[in-house]
Amino acid sequence: MNLVKIFKEKTVVGWIFDSLSVLGIIALIVYLVRGGDAFTKLVPAVYITLIIGIIVNILYIFKPFALLEIVPFVLYLACFFSFVGSEANFLSNVFTGIDGNKIDPAFIIFALLTLMMSITSLVCCCLKPYKSKPTIKA
Repeated sequence: MNLVKIFKEKTVVGWIFDSLSVLGIIALIVYLVRGGDAFTKLVPAVYITLIIGIIVNILYIFKPFALLEIVPFVLYLACFFSFVGSEANFLSNVFTGIDGNKIDPAFIIFALLTLMMSITSLVCCCLKPYKSKPTIKA
């Protein structure tokens, strides 16, 4: 595998797409440090989809082919919806003001990061991450 050729062929979109793995690692750390709230503990569906999305995104750096462009979008979006779905009880208590719970900054950071990562990965896979389609032999 010729990494120099791969890196020379990347456009700005390709570099942005690759940087999503770093944002994914930051989001994972934020989620694990937050550790849930009074109603919800860590949900495996959230961090497993995020970890697989990060791995696929890193894999795309070294083995770029068209199928791997859309997979991180699906996984990051599934992570976001799993997170929001698992926090539904907490959000309903916050919005109704029953017990005085407030949305913590880690909740907002994680939700914004995962939503931003999913939208950015969709935009990046619709644009050209490479100047020409890379031909990489296995």
